[in-house]
Amino acid sequence: MRLTLPVCHGIQKPAFLWTNCALYTKFTMTENKESRRQLFKSLGFLSGVGISMVAATFIGLAIGYYLDQWLETRPWFTLGFLAIGIISGFRNVYILTARELRRQQREEQQAEQERDEG
Repeated sequence: MRLTLPVCHGIQKPAFLWTNCALYTKFTMTENKESRRQLFKSLGFLSGVGISMVAATFIGLAIGYYLDQWLETRPWFTLGFLAIGIISGFRNVYILTARELRRQQREEQQAEQERDEG
């Protein structure tokens, strides 16, 4: 395997010596913007998944707790609605993940079409 050094203005130099090259700077800035954008998308997706799981669980727990208080059937409604909340949380995770995978597939197909056209 041969290691090739990047070329800036026709001169091969190690990367730490050619960071002032305008072409390199422009490329890395757009690359950094794209990777930062992708990072925030991933963080948003993961936090949405976590919030959806926790919210569904707590909503089920709260409904069960208040039904138990009202009907004096402690702990059956709490346990039942807690189970329903956990199940709905996993369902939400499944739905969000499937949606994200479809979005990524669409983006890959669009990028592939743009490469084929260009």
